[in-house]
Amino acid sequence: MSRNGSHFIEQAIGKISDVREAKNALAQRFIHAPRAEAAIRTPAAFAATARAVTAPISPAPIHNVVGVGVGEKISDGKQTGALAVKLLVRLKYPQSELDSKHLLPRDIDGIPTDVEETWLFDRLPGPQQSIHDGGNLRGRRERQERDLRSQ
Repeated sequence: MSRNGSHFIEQAIGKISDVREAKNALAQRFIHAPRAEAAIRTPAAFAATARAVTAPISPAPIHNVVGVGVGEKISDGKQTGALAVKLLVRLKYPQSELDSKHLLPRDIDGIPTDVEETWLFDRLPGPQQSIHDGGNLRGRRERQERDLRSQ
């Protein structure tokens, strides 16, 4: 199988609506629904859920999954050429260390998933703030690393 970009795009075109639906379903399951449920219970619970990114890292999906996207599945560090729904996590745990209740799905409706460890997301600088004057992305990453070490 060719690994060039056009082949990947050709394979993806026929599946894009299915992949988008799968991505939206996983985003609803792991990100939107838990936070909406917490907001209904009490404003304090919502605030606690919103601060989950500052909580100690946990294998529980509500605390570990920070984003859902679409991209090429990577397996053992190699591109597979398959379009997948990406589950972006704060820390990728070995499957052997996870309870079954913390396992993320291998696929959704036949669309493969790919768990990818990422950093915490932060807002991009607004129009009044450039990367050079306070929207310093390197400084943000250093602060995030320092915060995680202090936990």
